[in-house]
Amino acid sequence: MKRILFVITGLGHGGAETQLLTMSAKLQSLGYDCLVVSMVNMDGILPRFRELNIDVMCLEMPRGKLDFKAILKFRGIVNDFKPTIVHSHMIHANIFCRIALIFSRIPLINTAHNVFEGNWVLEFIFRYTNFACDYVTQVSDEGYQRYISKKLISKRNSKVVKNAINSPKVTEVKNIRHLLNEKYGVRDEFLFLSVGRLSPQKNYQMLFEAILDIAGAHFLIVGGGPLESILKNQVIALGLEKKVHFLGLRDDIYSLMVSSDCFLMCSTYEGLPIAILEAISMKLPIVSTQVGAVKSIVSSENGYLVSPKEPSELRKAIVNVMNLDKRELKGMSDASYKRSHDYSIDIVIDEWVHIYANLSNEKV
Repeated sequence: MKRILFVITGLGHGGAETQLLTMSAKLQSLGYDCLVVSMVNMDGILPRFRELNIDVMCLEMPRGKLDFKAILKFRGIVNDFKPTIVHSHMIHANIFCRIALIFSRIPLINTAHNVFEGNWVLEFIFRYTNFACDYVTQVSDEGYQRYISKKLISKRNSKVVKNAINSPKVTEVKNIRHLLNEKYGVRDEFLFLSVGRLSPQKNYQMLFEAILDIAGAHFLIVGGGPLESILKNQVIALGLEKKVHFLGLRDDIYSLMVSSDCFLMCSTYEGLPIAILEAISMKLPIVSTQVGAVKSIVSSENGYLVSPKEPSELRKAIVNVMNLDKRELKGMSDASYKRSHDYSIDIVIDEWVHIYANLSNEKV
């Protein structure tokens, strides 16, 4: 049996973690034996792995420190599991695996999930440990080109492999509008949904500036993060508390999406955001900043792209989508759904299976 050992920094609620869940579940359905190792914590989406009977272990590493006991523990896991491939995700896990498996004969794949994944120190280490990795993938062309230009990777053993989604065939439709009406007074107004960590990257301050004088809409923000209290205070200070609503971490994202009218993202940079892929699979029009691989997902057919530094552009796009008639909105919805088929896990997993087969044949 082919055995894939996945390693990731943590199991929070981010796109990389969701992508790992999707990949490992699909691979197991194809007969692969998958084990996930989390470096620092087991919080977040761990229950979703367990629901799918995907084995998960934790190294319990202290954040921000290289723990040699964790390296020994990881080597023990590798010796017991005997993986065909080790596949790590995000820069801390990528560097950790390069160090822990140095000179190992087990093929190692690193995946970067963003254009910028770490500071200059981490990138310096990443650049000069390339000899310890067999293959590197990036989720977006923009991220790939940056990694090449910075000499973080070589064209010889790297490529872009896009993220994938496995949307539910039937979405549980809760009475979200009724619940939102009870709690926030949301009735027949236009409903925008944003999903993402409350961090500087997501650029929510630009959203607040853009919607100051917009009426007839509510804006739902799903996620948690270090800026939560700051952003909530900004909303109050700007008088937006009646139309901007923080929902925290949720496990009913698809139900929220089918209850919304448009998906909204304001990030300053991205790779290939899972949330947008999920949104188009739920037939949502998109308003987004033009970052990372978003331009390959969103066009005038299914939404609007704006600069990440121009609140006036964002405001115009929001107003434009609100002013579309039902026929125009349906056209965008249909275009989003059609585009989502290119990111189906059934398609993308074939590329991973091909990469795994080539590397394992070469080294094992």
